[in-house]
Parts: sequence; structure tokens; C-alpha cells
Amino acid sequence: MSRVLTFVVAVAFIPIQALAVGPGPREYGSYNLTVSGAAFTGLSINVSKTFDAVNIGGWQTALVQVEYTWAAATHVTMTCIESPDNAKWYIVPELDDMGAGVLDHYQRTWRWVTGGASANIFFEVPMRFRYLRCTIGSVLGAAGDTVTASLTVAE
Repeated sequence: MSRVLTFVVAVAFIPIQALAVGPGPREYGSYNLTVSGAAFTGLSINVSKTFDAVNIGGWQTALVQVEYTWAAATHVTMTCIESPDNAKWYIVPELDDMGAGVLDHYQRTWRWVTGGASANIFFEVPMRFRYLRCTIGSVLGAAGDTVTASLTVAE
């Protein structure tokens, strides 16, 4: 009788989380971005800025957060390249269905319409390789169009 009671008591105190079925929590990491070694903070994007290569390891998604301050730009834009070895670089592609089973690709450009206002913008980049480098710019921007950029990655 005492063995049965011990088993019932032990099972009753297993944490509920241990019995849960389904995917575990997503893991995240974050990186400080730099442009030519200086922090990517409050930089004017009337001339595009490219952040230094980031080794993101095996993460599957890069989320570039852009804290944008509006002055004159109509759009904030971003293009990215990626590399398996920080030497040979490839565009982050966008596929285009040309019809009749034909696909074409070109460099993906993320665009955000400013609407004449400052905002926090998030651009999601699907990753195929280890290193990432992106260029952030503006359309019809002025010196007062500034950004602070950061990068978060997830599996």
C-alpha cells in the first residue's frame, strides 16, 4: 500500500509544464549594429547607410528594427545581402511569378511609407546564410530624416 501511495504522490507533484505537448518557446538573440565601427544611432538617411556585417550564426529570421524620425522623406527603404563566409555575398531575393511556370528573382527591397510621421518600423529578413549586411535609406530624404537601427534574431 505504501508503494502505491508513494507513486501517486510523486506523480501528483510533476509540474504541469513538464506534461505540456507542443513546440517550446522561440529563442531570441540581439545585436548592436554599427556603421564603419560606430553605433547605428541617430544617423541621417538622406544618404543610405549600410550596417557592418553581423554574424548571426544559425538563426532563421532577422528582424531589423528602425526607429525613424521624420523630416521630409516619403519612404524608408532597406535592401540586404547575406553571406555564408563574410567573403562572397548574395542578395536577399524576392521571387516573381512570370507566368507559365517561370519564376524570376531580384533583390528584395523593403519599403515603408512615412506618411509624414516618425515611427518604429520592423523589417523581417528570412535568413539562408550566416552573415547579414543591410542598407537603410530614404526616398526624397533630408538631413533631418534619422534612424537608430537594431537587430533581433529568432529560430
